[in-house]
Amino acid sequence: MGDRFCDAINYYRKNWDGRKIAIYPFGSNGFRFKELLNLKYGIQESLIVDNNDKDTFPNITALDEVHDYENYIWFLTCMNPNYHKSIVYSLKELVPQQQIIDLYKDLPIYDERFRMLSVIGTPPGETVSTPCWEFIELIKKKKNENRRINVAEIGIGYGATAVEACKCLTDEDTYFCFDFEDWIDNLLHDLRQIPDINCQIIGKGNTHKLCDTYAWNLSELLFEMRNAGKNGIFDVVYLDGAHTFIHDGLACCLLKELLKPKGYLLFDDMYWTCSKNNENMYLKWKELYPEEQLAEYQVQRVVNAFMIEDERFHQIYMTPSFNPWVAVFQKNK
Repeated sequence: MGDRFCDAINYYRKNWDGRKIAIYPFGSNGFRFKELLNLKYGIQESLIVDNNDKDTFPNITALDEVHDYENYIWFLTCMNPNYHKSIVYSLKELVPQQQIIDLYKDLPIYDERFRMLSVIGTPPGETVSTPCWEFIELIKKKKNENRRINVAEIGIGYGATAVEACKCLTDEDTYFCFDFEDWIDNLLHDLRQIPDINCQIIGKGNTHKLCDTYAWNLSELLFEMRNAGKNGIFDVVYLDGAHTFIHDGLACCLLKELLKPKGYLLFDDMYWTCSKNNENMYLKWKELYPEEQLAEYQVQRVVNAFMIEDERFHQIYMTPSFNPWVAVFQKNK
């Protein structure tokens, strides 16, 4: 990904050096591109555009609020195939095509023989089609330190992060995944179809019953760990599950014990709320939660309740312009 970003910036410097820059959209790839642009090349963007989370991040401008589109060189940082097409088409109506630098114009489409991965980039999977690159970078960091590592992903989406994580691992490493048992079965089937994935894969699925969650399987691992006299199982953990306090609060407490010393625990969607979910899910949440909890940043509440003041952990910031949607903690020795 770094090469892709560098190639785009070098193209800009050769053809458009000095023109104002707009970054659109501003998800995790947008954050990483901005960091590279600012820190490595010393170039400051003039505009950050995204149609989501404007209320949360006031420095972001919605696309329809920009009035001088043609004054910018636009870097498109979206790698979601479904969103990518609509973003390109909408921008081409406003900006000359030569002023658009598309970082993902060669996006791959997954093979239809996959049960789960084929959903990536389609409407059902459009919000979870981008891998968590912070998780991937932490895996690479741990692999540089240790010959054999165990990583875990809690909440698999449609497998976008799982594919990239497993590609970073060798046959000496183990990838654990936790989610609904039918989702886990489909993901394991798909991962076995990818030739350059060689790591061991362990799936831990739970049923769809209301009170059955991944926390039960995590607790089973905790008991196994204690019986074996081990001081942790996981080197890197990515918690991207239900995002609710009742689910991820307990999961967080269990994962803190399952994490090895110097291991990393990563929380995603810090500013997720029930009230910003899709309409069908929101109606479901309204039956389960009082009004004040619907608007609460529930993952952030988990972090504030169980991580911030725990002296066994310290928060790390992977980059100077860190992604505020992600929080990373490292367990002390």
